[in-house]
Amino acid sequence: MKLYLPYSLLILMILFNSCSQDPELTEPVNPAKKQIVQKDSQNSQKTNSDSSPATATEVPNSTQNPTDLATPTDKAVASPENIPTPPAQSAPVPLENNPSDVKPLPKVKRILSEKCQPIENYSYDDPRFLEKSKVILTRISGACVNASGTEGYLPDSGWMVMGFPCSGGEGRIDWKGTNYNAPKMVSFLLDTNCPMAPLDHKKLSLLVNEEMHFTPERPMSAFNPFMVQYWEFQGLDDADASLTVDIRSNKGLTTIWNQFISAKPLKILLYGRENAWVPGNHLYEVDADIQWVSKNRFTLRVNRAKALKPEDIALVKARCEALRPERDCSKVF
Repeated sequence: MKLYLPYSLLILMILFNSCSQDPELTEPVNPAKKQIVQKDSQNSQKTNSDSSPATATEVPNSTQNPTDLATPTDKAVASPENIPTPPAQSAPVPLENNPSDVKPLPKVKRILSEKCQPIENYSYDDPRFLEKSKVILTRISGACVNASGTEGYLPDSGWMVMGFPCSGGEGRIDWKGTNYNAPKMVSFLLDTNCPMAPLDHKKLSLLVNEEMHFTPERPMSAFNPFMVQYWEFQGLDDADASLTVDIRSNKGLTTIWNQFISAKPLKILLYGRENAWVPGNHLYEVDADIQWVSKNRFTLRVNRAKALKPEDIALVKARCEALRPERDCSKVF
């Protein structure tokens, strides 16, 4: 007994220490305190379930309005009246139906004079193509009105006309490739420095005076060139908004080109403006033929020309905008 007594005491001490470290074994349980702890545990579980994301079974009924389920802040954002409506994408308005695209001509300032003479077949807002001289009468200076209200022009005031480059001399042809009969591309340079017909300005004055019934006292004040801005070959798909007239299509570089170098003219429509600071800023259509002269030279023969009306401009603009790849038609129209 004396030998085993210390070991039994050691075992009792170990059991006593382990029981003293566990409060549930050493401290008596208070029923009231236990009830409070259980209540706090239930509240904590409820709070955690409210803050946790909804499961598939908690998705609201689809018939409910999503804004009714949102918080007050979310309702302010999701409310239809607070969502900006994007602007409507309306179709382009044709030029003739969109007055804002048509710039009105500045009003003519007329001086009161008893020498005022009316001129037939001419209007300030409708320049006239002269058949004999193949030029366009663009402006007459000295606008006036007499005491009775008749409008006209002073008898000694000058007039301005517009001619067409390469109509009075040869223009240059640039072609690319190794075979002249089958080039890769052909360009006609209608530069404003190219000679304009008629070359004799005295003859031009006589022709204009005769056709317009001007007196010799009314002089020519300017002979301005036409500047090409857009063109279309008739019977070909070749068209562009550029100063240089090019043939790129397969039909143009084969059949039409071979006909052209065999002295058959190329029919073309030219669109552009007078290369001068003049009021009105008219856009003109020129029906012309490009005539072959030599391997690298051509001339332009003008058949007719006119200032376009807004409805005509709209049609030409639509054709330009339909080209692919797209061209910068806004610089012309």
